[in-house]
Amino acid sequence: MAPRKTPVKSGSKFSFGKQTHIAKSVSFHGKGKIGDRCYIGENVVVGQPSSEDIAEHLGKKANLPYGTSEVTIGNDVIIQPNAIISNGVKIGNGVTIGPFVTIGKDTTIGDGTEIIYCSQIYQKVKVGKNCIIGGFLCDCSQVGDNVTVFGSLVHDFVNGYDRDQEITELESISPIIENDVIICKDALIIGKVRIKSKTYVTAGTIVTKDTDGDCVVKGINGATCIRAYKGRLRNSEFFKNSRGCCSRDENH
Repeated sequence: MAPRKTPVKSGSKFSFGKQTHIAKSVSFHGKGKIGDRCYIGENVVVGQPSSEDIAEHLGKKANLPYGTSEVTIGNDVIIQPNAIISNGVKIGNGVTIGPFVTIGKDTTIGDGTEIIYCSQIYQKVKVGKNCIIGGFLCDCSQVGDNVTVFGSLVHDFVNGYDRDQEITELESISPIIENDVIICKDALIIGKVRIKSKTYVTAGTIVTKDTDGDCVVKGINGATCIRAYKGRLRNSEFFKNSRGCCSRDENH
């Protein structure tokens, strides 16, 4: 497929690498850099301003750029149609982003990660390398390397939701997922929770407490050490190199 040049929005400044294909309907805002051998499909928005950026610039000159953060997209990246990449986003090499995905302002996506159709990743999220993301990641959540998420990481908002709250205030109360974790469909990780390495969170599970590694979590905070677990997961490839013990075993 031959590379195709595309116009950028007034006031936008983007550079494009070699053998990169950009569909005619792609929209660019602000400034950024696109790497080599990338594909960006129809109706993708790159550098989308946040609502806060738009409100700040209302009534000012139309050619002012929204936001000051640069978008960086690495080499060999595929972005499927209708995805939205906000300003300040950094995408590593070899990343695949499915159709209708939304990635919020100042988020970082590590090399080799795949983001599945319609996933939502909010602002200042950190996603590691070689992950599969097919769910919802709230503001300031952190995901390590080799993690699969088909559930949702959310805030508990014990004190209510404050629309005027600074995004950085959420960093200390957001979920953290360590390396080598699987979070299955419709699982909910709520609030200031750390999910340690080699944790398998089953479908529909609710987690509101930190988990030890090398365990299976079911129901509501029902963690069982893989050494004591009697299901098929005990002998699965995922737990093949597990140390096989936890500091606590609720054995639900």
